[in-house]
Amino acid sequence: MEFTELELQLSIQPVNLWAISVIESGFWLTKVNKGVFGLDKLRVITKDIIFAWLDDSQDNSYYLDKLEGETRMVNRNLIELRDLTDDIERNSTRFLYVPKLSKEDLLEDLNEFLNTVEKPDLKSILPIAFESPHKVSAFRKILEKYPEELRRFDQFREKTMLNRIEKWLRANGIEPAFK
Repeated sequence: MEFTELELQLSIQPVNLWAISVIESGFWLTKVNKGVFGLDKLRVITKDIIFAWLDDSQDNSYYLDKLEGETRMVNRNLIELRDLTDDIERNSTRFLYVPKLSKEDLLEDLNEFLNTVEKPDLKSILPIAFESPHKVSAFRKILEKYPEELRRFDQFREKTMLNRIEKWLRANGIEPAFK
């Protein structure tokens, strides 16, 4: 088997033993640790994977490139759709479908944030956002009058999403290192 291109990103750290296993799409670097094979940390681009997870558009699908850590979008209206999907199908072990945030998880997150709000006036107005078909936009619109709370909401959402994404990556055998 001949490979014309080999792209491996090694972080410089003391490691006892490295093993390279071949995957259809090329090489994947794994670390041998106490006799157990595990994936080396994959540097995942944080803002891209969070965006993918939160994008509720039915036209967009996202795939994590397990070699590069990049998140690729596939939009069903793209002219190159056939080429993109063919590439993903040919390299199915390289790409991992990124799920969308479920409505249940979204409601849970919004309720969890609501429970942290201490300002009585805001705490009484914020539940109105749950009546909107676009709950996050409604939350943000209400929070615009409270810039500190809006910042806190954005930080809360990012932290919540990173925790959820990290669990998902680990469930798929990937040790994340966010960048």
